[in-house]
Parts: sequence; structure tokens; C-alpha cells
Amino acid sequence: MASRLYHASIRFSAHNSFRMQTFVPLNRNLTNTPSHAFFVRRTKTNNIPVYLDYKGGGTRTLTIVRKIDGDAKALEKKLREVIRNRDLMTRTDELTGQIVLHGDYKSIVMKYLKSIGF
Repeated sequence: MASRLYHASIRFSAHNSFRMQTFVPLNRNLTNTPSHAFFVRRTKTNNIPVYLDYKGGGTRTLTIVRKIDGDAKALEKKLREVIRNRDLMTRTDELTGQIVLHGDYKSIVMKYLKSIGF
């Protein structure tokens, strides 16, 4: 018995091989999740990838949203609606999956992305 450990539904043996004894389905209701044309992946430390960058000796502030999969232009349009600044300047790079917003909008972008489930 010392060479075998039993935990949940996985059997571990002394030579580091394992096999699943039963299949446990995920209890997720995927029919009620909102579908978007974009997806923002989390970082390795499970944070939302929204960053501030300072240019021009700290006189210009840029908000950078990274790790965007899908339609980055759709996310940019949604962020423009949420921020509601008529003079908002943005730059979208769909190849690298980034949006750069001119100004400090990190808290607004973080709240919006958390509210829609990212």
C-alpha cells in the first residue's frame, strides 16, 4: 500500500504512471455565456493584460491592451463606447493583438473586461 496512492478518481503508482478510472464532466453552462467577436487571454499569472506606458519623459500616458484574439476592431469600438471621450486617439494592431489608447484609461478598461467575463 505504501507504493500506491488513491486520490479522487485518479490512480497514481510508484513509477509515475496514471490512468483515469472515471470520466467527470465539467459542470458549465456554456449556452448562457455571451459570444463576442474578440477574446482577451489572461497572462501567466492570471491577470488581465492591460498596461500603462509613459512616453515623452512621463508627459504622455498610453493604455495598452494586449493578448487580443479575434476581432480587435470590435473591441476598440466597444472601448470607445465605454470611455465616451470624443477626442480619444487609438491605434489597433490586429497582427500583434494590441490596442493602444492615448490616455490613462486602465481602470475603465479593466472594469469593462471583467464585467463582460474576461
